Amino acid sequence: AVNASITVGPDGSFSARGSGSFKLAHRQVAAGTFSISNDGLTGSGDISIRGAAVRFALSARSNGAVSGTASASLTLSLPGGKTVGIRNAALTLASDGTINGTGSLVLANRTISDCTFTVSLDGTISGRGKVKIGSQRIDCTFTIGRCGVSLSGSASASASKRVKGFKVSLSATASLGIKNVNQLKVSASGRASAKIFGKKKSVSCSGEVDPANGHFRVKIFGKRVTFDLF
Repeated sequence: AVNASITVGPDGSFSARGSGSFKLAHRQVAAGTFSISNDGLTGSGDISIRGAAVRFALSARSNGAVSGTASASLTLSLPGGKTVGIRNAALTLASDGTINGTGSLVLANRTISDCTFTVSLDGTISGRGKVKIGSQRIDCTFTIGRCGVSLSGSASASASKRVKGFKVSLSATASLGIKNVNQLKVSASGRASAKIFGKKKSVSCSGEVDPANGHFRVKIFGKRVTFDLF
């Protein structure tokens, strides 16, 4: 419901001030306040982004163009009672209802930085950013929707380690994903090679990478080896 007071001038101009809930750019606006004149509407109100209320400054021109801006940090609910956050978000609303934004996606164990993302009318958030694994920043894409968070990205990596008299070289591909609903998972697979007692040997290996330091621990050639992949 909207409550408003309207004033009409002798020249036919009008103005109105009001408050309440209304729809703008295909989105529901709650707890809104607004002023209307011949030029259009200005005001503010709360728009829900996956259940998080964000206060937007809003405007609508007489030609139908709509715009809105907001700055906020959001906490988004996921299945199982878990959450992710979008920190230091700068948001813009377009006439078609699309919300574009920048900020950082905060997972339980890592932060995706330099994010750009879009919030569609059905609430799905799709974007891209960079995640730091060890000393390297890896590009990734992500989606937050009704089923939770999905994330993907990959990078090539190589490392070597001397193990009891022989050198082991590793060439691998690291892949990014999500585990436990809201945690970053980094997996690696590749081949390790070494010259042992004058004979060249090669073996495939795979496992998880520690996202904090980029370490990849694997058992090869009968030894447990920790590679510094990133």
